[in-house]
Amino acid sequence: MRKEQITDQLKEYYPEGLTLDDIMAYSASEAYNNRKRCIESAWSDREQWEHLKESLTDLSAEIWDYSFLGGSPSYHFSFHLEQNEDILYSLFVSVILPYFAIRIMSLSNREKSFTPVSDTDFQIFEKLKKKVQHVFPEHLIIKDDRLLQTKVDIFEADGENPPSIQHLLFSTIET
Repeated sequence: MRKEQITDQLKEYYPEGLTLDDIMAYSASEAYNNRKRCIESAWSDREQWEHLKESLTDLSAEIWDYSFLGGSPSYHFSFHLEQNEDILYSLFVSVILPYFAIRIMSLSNREKSFTPVSDTDFQIFEKLKKKVQHVFPEHLIIKDDRLLQTKVDIFEADGENPPSIQHLLFSTIET
């Protein structure tokens, strides 16, 4: 996946040259309406998402659902394993473009990665990846930390100027 490809795709959902500060222009844009339609559709038909969450009972973990929180364009849940409560796993499935990502975050130092490091990380990562690809077969995983943190100069949102690909596809939420 290349930055240019994703950036071009994002332009369909984020108006170029606008900021959230200009609410009137932003909410009147075609890109905003495209994004809003995708979120509303995914919000009203959560069957796939609920199916995915139900398939995760083998993790024996409490799952916290943050989908669409703050207007983010993604299904999003987080959990930690009982044997290591310092590591928080988060799954993001974009509802505007066919991408998903799995974030691993250390709660003690807030370090984040979208690439597994430990054996447990690899096992969780592969399990989540397979389950997502089963429920959302058209979605591709993005594992490249640098790609996800790449700044995209098309739209200003929530004080992050310019925002990252992660922010525009998924969320800025740190849970």
